[in-house]
Amino acid sequence: MKKISLLLFLVIPSFSFAQNGYLLSGAGAAGMANAAITRQDVWSLFHNPAGVAFIKTTQTGISYEKRFSLKELSTNGFGIAVPVSNGALGINAAYYGYKNYNEKHAGLTYSRKFSEKIGAGIKLVYHTVKIGSEYGNKSILTADLGLQANVARNLWLGTHIYNPIQAELVSETGEQLPSIFNIGAGYLFSDKFRIEIMGEKPSTEKALVRTGIEYHPIKQLWLRAGIASQPMSSSFGFGLDLSSLRMDFAASFHPQLGFTPNIGLTYLFPEKSK
Repeated sequence: MKKISLLLFLVIPSFSFAQNGYLLSGAGAAGMANAAITRQDVWSLFHNPAGVAFIKTTQTGISYEKRFSLKELSTNGFGIAVPVSNGALGINAAYYGYKNYNEKHAGLTYSRKFSEKIGAGIKLVYHTVKIGSEYGNKSILTADLGLQANVARNLWLGTHIYNPIQAELVSETGEQLPSIFNIGAGYLFSDKFRIEIMGEKPSTEKALVRTGIEYHPIKQLWLRAGIASQPMSSSFGFGLDLSSLRMDFAASFHPQLGFTPNIGLTYLFPEKSK
C-alpha cells in the first residue's frame, strides 16, 4: 500500500486531474524507451499518426504494460489500422489505472502519404480522467498531429504534437491538459540495425530525450534496447516474427521504482492480390 501511495503521488502531482493525457502503448516501442517518432506500423497510432500512412496491409494489435509491476498502474492498449487510397485509417484505445483513478483514451486517425518519402496524420482524441467519487469523470476532445519525411537515403525525420490546443480539462479551475511536442530522427545503418533518437517536451515539464536501437539478426527475431531521461531509465526487449503474428516483449527499469514489463501481439492481415 505504501508503494501504491508513493506512485500515485508521483503520477498525480498536487492532485492534478491527469498524469498528462499521453497514453503510450506497444511493446516494440517500449523496448526502445518509446523512441518511436519514425515508427511505421499500427503502433504509430500512439506515437506518431503519420507512420500508419506507410503500412501496406491491415494491422491490429493489443498490448499490456504493468507499470512498476503494479496492477493498479497498468495500461491496456488496442489499435487497428487499415490502408486506404494514398494513406490509412486507424482506431486506437487505451486504459490506464484502476477503479479509483484511471484515464481512458480513444482515437480516430486519418493519415495520408503524399509520396514514398512524406506522410502526415491527424488523430481526433477523446480523453477521460477519473479520480475517485469526489472528483468524478472529466473528459475532453483534442487532437494529435504528426509528420514523417525521408530526407536522405536511410534517414527519416519525424515530428508530432499531442493536444496542440491545450484543451481545458476542468472549467472551474481553468486546468488544461498539457501539450506535448516531439521531434526526432531514425537512421537505418543496414537492413539489420537502426537507431532512433527523439526529444519530448511537455508544456508543463522539463524536456526529455529518448534513444533506442533495434537489431534484426535473423528474419524471426528483433533485439531492442533504449534509454530515456527525466527520470533516467533503461529499456530492453525482443520481438518474434511468426509469419502473420508478431509477439513483442519489453521491460524498463527505474532505479527507485523497479521494473515495468510489457507484452504485445500484432496481427498482419494478408495483402490483397492486385
